[in-house]
Amino acid sequence: MMDERRALSRAGEEAGVRVLLAPTVGRYLDAPPPGTYLAPGARAGLFRVLRKTARLVVPPDCSGIVREVLVTGRAPAVEYRQPLLLIGRSADLADLAPEAAVVEAGGPEEGVPEGAVAVRSPTDGIFYRRPSPEDPAYVEEGALVEPGKVLGLVEVMKCFNQIVWRGDAARAKVTRILCRDSGEVRLGQVLFVLEPL
Repeated sequence: MMDERRALSRAGEEAGVRVLLAPTVGRYLDAPPPGTYLAPGARAGLFRVLRKTARLVVPPDCSGIVREVLVTGRAPAVEYRQPLLLIGRSADLADLAPEAAVVEAGGPEEGVPEGAVAVRSPTDGIFYRRPSPEDPAYVEEGALVEPGKVLGLVEVMKCFNQIVWRGDAARAKVTRILCRDSGEVRLGQVLFVLEPL
């Protein structure tokens, strides 16, 4: 099993923004791309110190969307406490991330009625309806949502990808949720059915 190193963090210049910092001198590899959701304990890349590579994990006081990778190059050398990632609030995803889920028409065979749209998983992984076990679900059937609203998460190797409503309509109604919480999902699988209003 690969060793882990916990990143450091500090408050950013904007409210609600955190900066992930290098825990020691080393090389930073495999940074998560902008738009990736990182929870406490999630993998935030790899960190190499002297020929040993460890998983870099997010500290307990930090979570949110990767807004910017602050170091560039292939395995760049970094100093102790050098800023690595800018982590923003989850609400920032609508403006900063590329499409996090595929929104398209479905068919009756997939449980998608005419006029409704299917929100599909962008990857294989584990689907979560809530940000943590203690929190309420992002949405319930019957909920009204606007563009940028988080519907759920798909986890792939400790990286959490937000499923965001990005339909053309200003508002939509969640008519069906087709995957159980903590269930395995496949690329392209229909997770939600929404009816644009």
